[in-house]
Amino acid sequence: MGLAEIADRLYGVHPGEFTHSRDDEVRAAKAAGDSALAARVKLLRRPSTSAWLVNTLVRQAPDQLDELLQLGEELRAAQLNFGGPQLRRLVERRRSAISELTVTAVRLSVAAGHQVGDPAIREVAATLDAAVIDEAAAEAVRSGRLLRRLDAAGFDAVDVEGAVAVPDADGGAGSNGRARPALRAVRTPPRELPARPSAQQQAADAARERAAVAERALVRAEAALGSAAEAFERACRHVEHIEQELADARKALADSRHAAASARQDRDAAKRARDSAQAVLTRADAALGS
Repeated sequence: MGLAEIADRLYGVHPGEFTHSRDDEVRAAKAAGDSALAARVKLLRRPSTSAWLVNTLVRQAPDQLDELLQLGEELRAAQLNFGGPQLRRLVERRRSAISELTVTAVRLSVAAGHQVGDPAIREVAATLDAAVIDEAAAEAVRSGRLLRRLDAAGFDAVDVEGAVAVPDADGGAGSNGRARPALRAVRTPPRELPARPSAQQQAADAARERAAVAERALVRAEAALGSAAEAFERACRHVEHIEQELADARKALADSRHAAASARQDRDAAKRARDSAQAVLTRADAALGS
């Protein structure tokens, strides 16, 4: 059993169980007489909750994840080819696919007996978004050994440094039995220019590049808009919930005031009845004494 195989097994384990499982693997390696492997396994770091969720998708929803990553390849090709309408259609598909895959991640987590908070869910969506936009991020996700969230910011490449456990061991079959590409920072090569471009050709190339930059900015802006819209909807639902709780509390307060006033009236009536009975008793005692 090599380090890659052990890592594949460990990064399918919930973060809360990771350390215990890793220590078991260390002991097993030592028992097998491989102290070097035991030392390397001991260095494996626990993944974040969102990274574990993405790793779970690699293992349990590979087809759905493959569809999203294939969509990323189409998006990047459309950006290079300046396919405006096609690019916007792909952006809409991307938004829907990420939302569906995030729901799948949460469902798989709950089925495994683990509740997931909103921060982790947002990190899963951010990681999937980065995988759609950037090829190196897609390869990091495919590894199934993700350690942390990935973020796509601006026009820079996604930072995958230190994001994957045992990255140099990729290239074999993954935990889902599928071939995995080697993890590397692959970038689409720039288009070749003519050896001696004319002024008109240079102007056209510059305009084409500006248009491509604008299209990429549109993709990211629409992605940000989608995230902001989802956050706004969640906030609206939260406000509605709070307003309902406030209305319920006000009604309970009014009811308690009414009950208190009624109880006060009952007390005053009882006090008057007692005083009247006491007066009658006093007169009766006086009559008996006479």
